[in-house]
Parts: sequence; C-alpha cells; structure tokens
Amino acid sequence: MPWTGRFATVRMICRPSKIVGLLFVLGAAFAAPGQARSAVPFDVRSPFRTPLPKVVHVDPGSAAAVAALVKTGLGINLNTGAWTPTVFRATGREALQVVRMADGYELRVPMPPAAVPSADTDGGMEIQDTVRGCAYDFFRAARAADGSWTARGSVVFRLRGSGVHHGWSTRASGFALGAGLITPADVRAGVIKHALVIGIPRTSPIVRLPATTSDGRDPGGLPMGAHLQLDPGFETSQLPPDQRPIAQAMKRYGVFVGETSGAIALYAQNTASTGGFRYPSSWSQGLSHGPEIVAHLRLLPAPAAVRLDATPTSTCTAKRKR
Repeated sequence: MPWTGRFATVRMICRPSKIVGLLFVLGAAFAAPGQARSAVPFDVRSPFRTPLPKVVHVDPGSAAAVAALVKTGLGINLNTGAWTPTVFRATGREALQVVRMADGYELRVPMPPAAVPSADTDGGMEIQDTVRGCAYDFFRAARAADGSWTARGSVVFRLRGSGVHHGWSTRASGFALGAGLITPADVRAGVIKHALVIGIPRTSPIVRLPATTSDGRDPGGLPMGAHLQLDPGFETSQLPPDQRPIAQAMKRYGVFVGETSGAIALYAQNTASTGGFRYPSSWSQGLSHGPEIVAHLRLLPAPAAVRLDATPTSTCTAKRKR
C-alpha cells in the first residue's frame, strides 16, 4: 500500500519477521564510534517512556482482541539481525551527507562513516544527531559504490519529542524507528525503561492513538497503535534471566502495535549497528513461553490525546532539491 512521508513517497512492505541466532558477548563498555549507545531517546512525556499506573482500566474489547492473537498459535520473536532497523549516533564530527529521496527531496545528514541500513528489503536505518537533537529515519536506505546515499523515504524526529510523527513515517504506525527498540544499553543495564513496539500479522485499517497511520487491511485485526500490557500477575521467574527485563517492560510500560508483520515480533537494535555487541543466545528462539505470554496480554484503552512531532526542518538541515 503506497503511502507518503514528509520527504518521500514510500511503500510499506509486510514481510515475515525473521530472527538471527547470536552468541551473547558483553563486549566493550562503550560501542565503537558511530554506534548508537546513548540513553533512551524521546521526551519523558512520550508514550514510549510513560510508565503505566499500578491500576489500569482494560479495554472492553480486550478479551476478543487477545483471543484473536492466541488463535494464530504464534509465540513472540525477538528480531535482532533482520527486519529491525540499525541505529547510529552522530557526534558532530561527521560531514553532512546528501541523501536523495525518490520524490526529489534531498536531506543533508551528519552520516557516521560506519552507517549501514538493515540488510533486509526494508533497509531501515536511524541516525541520531545529538548536536542538533534530531533523529533521521530512513526506509530503503542504500549507499552506492561511489559513497552516495539514496532512500525511498525519510522522516525527521526530535530526539526530545514524542517519537510519533503527525503523518506517515518510515513505520506504518507513524512511530520513529528508535521508539520502542530494545538496545544493548538496555541489556547491559538489566532493565528496560521504556515501552516496546510489537509487530503482529493482523492489523486493522483503524488507527488508535498514539499511532497516526496504518497499513492494516484486516477489519478484524488490532488497530495500529493498540496498547497491550502483559498481565502484572504473570510470573516472570519461569523465563531465562536475560529475558525477564523484556517481560517486566511489557508489564510496566506495555507494548504498542507499530508494524504489520508475518509473525508476532518485538524489535531490538540491529546487530549491524551495535559495535560487536551480541544479544543473549536464548533470544534466537524468541521469548520463552511465548504463546503463554500472548495469552496473558490485555488491551488498554487509547489515550485521549498524544503530543505529535512536527518535522523540525529549520534545525535538521532538510532541503528540497531544486
């Protein structure tokens, strides 16, 4: 389904979520230059950083929504090496690199030399510019042999904004690529202090805040942006220790439906951008007791309003091609 972002016309492609088995290596305390390693992006008031209250109301349609997910018979994949974006950090030393869009826009980006998009057909990549306070998201990004960059689409977010665009972004939901992403810093800390984004097979054309758009085509599917929470009573001790922080985050912050996927999947920063860091080997099989976790999800009501990001073109060097 074609859709238009701020800087380009792009096409969302729904692919089966894939995962890569990886050995767990703690690695260096800091990532290599250009690798993203900072604190959680976006403002503390962002829906992705707002903890749930101890007592929450459950949406009246929760039982039916969760039953539909259970009916798929799927567990929960943890995407680490494919079908999840790379994230790189610009430090102010990088030269501005022109990225040409399919519809004629050009975006000048402080591109780290090590930057590469995800190797799948989504070509997802986010550059976090800490100097200007901007996150540059790309769909189908590609670097040519001569070093020039192109992309099918791009949207710019403020790193201290909400992480939700006012219209189409490089995600079908309007969410930033870095929103809800599990990072090496989360793993090292042993705690995830933000909500997660989940992809599911059946999404509805209906949009629910905080999402602003949807590529869903199934009227019986969950709305894009639906906020799910793992039942606080779910016993996480049955999970491997390196998976418990994920389940705890699903309890404390919840998960937002942000992608249409061929599987039920959570997203971690692509290992092509982690500076050699490898996620725990148990993640290669997805979340343990995945179908049981799916059955213990519950749908929460949508918020009344969400503060959306307007593209900060004046500070993030966006230019139209002449």
